[in-house]
Amino acid sequence: MTKTATVIPIHPPRYVHAPGLVESWLKYCETDLYFVFSNEEDSESFKKVVSTGYKSLVLPESMRHYKNPITVKKYYGVAELMGKYDYIGVFDCEIKVVRPFYTDCIYSEIWNSKELKCNRCFPDVHGGALVRGNSNLMGLEGNENLKRETDNFEYYWWFNEICVYESAMSREFFDWLKANNLWEAVCDEYWCFDYVIFGIWLICFKGWKCKRLYPDRKFGFGAIEHNQFNIGNVTEEFMSYMDSNMHPELYEHIKVQFHMDRYIKEADKHLVRLDEDWVKKIGSKNA
Repeated sequence: MTKTATVIPIHPPRYVHAPGLVESWLKYCETDLYFVFSNEEDSESFKKVVSTGYKSLVLPESMRHYKNPITVKKYYGVAELMGKYDYIGVFDCEIKVVRPFYTDCIYSEIWNSKELKCNRCFPDVHGGALVRGNSNLMGLEGNENLKRETDNFEYYWWFNEICVYESAMSREFFDWLKANNLWEAVCDEYWCFDYVIFGIWLICFKGWKCKRLYPDRKFGFGAIEHNQFNIGNVTEEFMSYMDSNMHPELYEHIKVQFHMDRYIKEADKHLVRLDEDWVKKIGSKNA
């Protein structure tokens, strides 16, 4: 039977999200949940906020100096668990589970699709430029698989679906980073996002594909990441198990609501940046 675990990095300013997260996890999910803490003090203080329903991992002192602590914590959590579980899902802490969440089936399905759900990005913000920058750091900017699948770095995938790591492949990936003297560089660069780096490697060396969704529309970063108002029916287009849609109760496929700390007021909906060409194409009434 497939065994899965879930890893979430957390630190004191984000503890406010933990009670609701753990409560929803215990209500809807039966597999192991791990929080990764920066140090022993944080791990102990967290127990005053939430005392049960999770397991703890503490970043070793030798890994606490890096400038990219979120990615370091995620990679550390995956590395610690990859010998114990088949698949490991990774989230940020601003989430809640909204309906029964069968991670054994869902993580396996996501991984075995061998696809990354992608959207095009505006040229003046990070998105695709971030993928290009990360690939430069990795020495892979000239990789033909990567250039083809991202349409020369126009496509972006982080937070468009649950980030899932398969144990054997994760071990090979970490070994590759270290063999190519990239571990220090990745851990010290803030804009190296964990699953962007892993995705680049999967595309370059493991035959993964970019599933290009909404190719005639541009977004800032991930389409699902900023999908609070589901403008243009992004939820229906991506059909992702996690979504920032503020009404997940309307969509049976959404299991996890995320980035709940980034919601803006309904009255400010007009401030959401849209691709003007796309709006003209479909008509503003449908936007």
